Amino acid sequence: MSLKYVVTYKVTGCGEFPWDMLRYDRSSPYSEADSYRMNCSGPLMGQPERTIKLITYIESLAVRKNGFHPCVKLWESFGWCVSEISVEKMR
Repeated sequence: MSLKYVVTYKVTGCGEFPWDMLRYDRSSPYSEADSYRMNCSGPLMGQPERTIKLITYIESLAVRKNGFHPCVKLWESFGWCVSEISVEKMR
C-alpha cells in the first residue's frame, strides 16, 4: 500500500475525548500541543470546549465503505464537530 495523501482536520468538543475515533479514522494528533489537549478531560458540566488538530495518511481519495475520511457523522455522534478538512497530495 502506498500512502499518497495527507488529511488534516480539526475536531471540537468537550468532555472525554473519543479515543476510539483515532483508530477508526487512523488518525493521530498533529502536534504535541494537540496531544496534550486530547488528555485534558474533566467534568462535562462547565468544561470549556477544546479544538484538536488531527492528521492521517490515506492511499486514495475514493470513498471508503463506511463513509468519507474523517467520518464526520460518527464524530458528531460523540458530540464532537469536525472542521477545516484539508487534503494534500504527498510529494
